[in-house]
Amino acid sequence: MSSVLSITAIAISISAPVALYIMYKRFEYSRILNYVRKEVDRLRVEFADFGKKYDDHTELGELSKKIALIEEKLELIEKKVLDLENILGDKDVGVKTLEYPDEETFEEKVIELRKQGYSLKKIAEELKVSVSRVRKVLKEHNVS
Repeated sequence: MSSVLSITAIAISISAPVALYIMYKRFEYSRILNYVRKEVDRLRVEFADFGKKYDDHTELGELSKKIALIEEKLELIEKKVLDLENILGDKDVGVKTLEYPDEETFEEKVIELRKQGYSLKKIAEELKVSVSRVRKVLKEHNVS
């Protein structure tokens, strides 16, 4: 009886690693096959999309047309921006500064223009300040 058990134990000890190896390889092959199937399916979809790419009646064809038009418009805009940059170059574009004029002469000018009949808006435009600042100066000097 012990010889039968020992033979069985030897057979199991030899066949178990072989069985594990076979199972591992089988799993490995099935995993590789699944990967290959997925890639083939993906390539089929890409190939089908490529075939439909220039068909104007599909959504993909319409989208590709719209994308092409947008790309053309972007190129035109880039050209215009470059042209404007070349035209302007280093020229001063006339940006307003945040410097305020001398307060005394500024107040005198506001009062003088108001007495000449200028509106608050016109005074603000003339002196390049806000209407509220003109209103504040006139209020401080009791000029209506």
